[in-house]
Amino acid sequence: GSIGAITASFANQVAPNGSAATFSGFGVAVQTVTGGAYADTFTIGTTGAITHVIDGGAGTDTTNIGVSAAFVNAGSIDTENVNMTVANGADVTLSGATFHSGVDKVVLTGGNSLSTFASGTLHTNLKSFDASGFSGNVALTLAIDAADTTVSFTGGPLLTDSLSYE
Repeated sequence: GSIGAITASFANQVAPNGSAATFSGFGVAVQTVTGGAYADTFTIGTTGAITHVIDGGAGTDTTNIGVSAAFVNAGSIDTENVNMTVANGADVTLSGATFHSGVDKVVLTGGNSLSTFASGTLHTNLKSFDASGFSGNVALTLAIDAADTTVSFTGGPLLTDSLSYE
């Protein structure tokens, strides 16, 4: 993995001779990465007050990212799948941008009973938010009239999880 800020592009990975890209970077500096035409995977270490810029390109891409309490902006992560692992005891509030319009599925894991994950208003293109592997409290916000059969939410083990509308 990379310790410092990185800018990388795999956009030249196209048919017929290209392949999916796999990128790993530490979360201590901005990672700016562009994917190619395949199902790319981007892994970013535990991140605080840093806004990473991940553009998956074509293909069904995945970002795996660890987040701590200072993480506030996921809006510049543009991959179809986002897997977030919350640090134990961290209270994460997405007060910046929530998820990019290109994100279809978010899986939230990690945390403990002292952890909280709160979103701003989630983008209406989001199809699935699964917090069943998250041990803390989840408080999600959805736009008014955005809850229909095209979106699913799965909470975690705590009875205090909530979904509100604004």
